[in-house]
Amino acid sequence: MKNIIKITRSQALSMFLNYNKEVSASGVAFSNLTYMVDEGKSKTVGGKKAIQKLVEVNATIGSDYEKKVNRIVDKEGKEIDFVAQPMNGKEYVSNGNPVAKDTRTGEKRYLIFIVENHSKAQVRYFLNSNEVDKGTIWNDQYITPAGLNPKTYTSGRDSINKENDFAFRTLDFKNLKAFNMNGNAYIVID
Repeated sequence: MKNIIKITRSQALSMFLNYNKEVSASGVAFSNLTYMVDEGKSKTVGGKKAIQKLVEVNATIGSDYEKKVNRIVDKEGKEIDFVAQPMNGKEYVSNGNPVAKDTRTGEKRYLIFIVENHSKAQVRYFLNSNEVDKGTIWNDQYITPAGLNPKTYTSGRDSINKENDFAFRTLDFKNLKAFNMNGNAYIVID
């Protein structure tokens, strides 16, 4: 049975800022994350996204994007030559740390993680704070035209095969609700 630990958002941030000491000495940790965010494919109404979503997903934290793409490219028998571009508007707090900060103000903090395509997220959608079925809202009334068209490229600027694809995510710490790690279930209380 997992220990359930309630922590503040600042304690969670501190835990990930001290990643190698508190989370994973090996550099990579596996976690189940729960977070609430705006649906990126949603239309904007009155300056806010119309749809929000509560996501629970298995993730890899601390994995180096460039190295991961090149490992996959190598396994696929292709030439290893991928070089990652810097994140737009964000930079890592320190090398090897899964936390980034915004480059404009330096105030926001983001958790960086990878989700494998075979790892299916549990997603609950919300419209006007009411839970709704995806089928009810996944149409041109609520979703942008680009959002209604599935992506046709893969990670590493389309350098890996679709069956090996993954998603590179940046999550604003203010949206983190809970995470499981090292045998503990952490609930973010503020």
